[in-house]
Amino acid sequence: MLLFFRMHQGYTFFYFLTGDKNENPPIYRYLEMTDQTPFKKWDSLADYFKSEVEEEISHWAKNIEERLRKGLSPKPKDGVNW
Repeated sequence: MLLFFRMHQGYTFFYFLTGDKNENPPIYRYLEMTDQTPFKKWDSLADYFKSEVEEEISHWAKNIEERLRKGLSPKPKDGVNW
């Protein structure tokens, strides 16, 4: 059985297989409307989470650097999520 746990823009889906009772299963990606077959994107669910956290930290760091380069506060005062 497949367990879909993430969708992006309605055409990219991430899932894992539930039949083998693996507590840290590989994560697969399916991209709709292409000839591409689903493929293993990460070796494990832990790798998926690690990748997502690293990407988020990198995004925040770039935004902070950009704001500091412009002479602005590292975090917007209005609390807007950047």
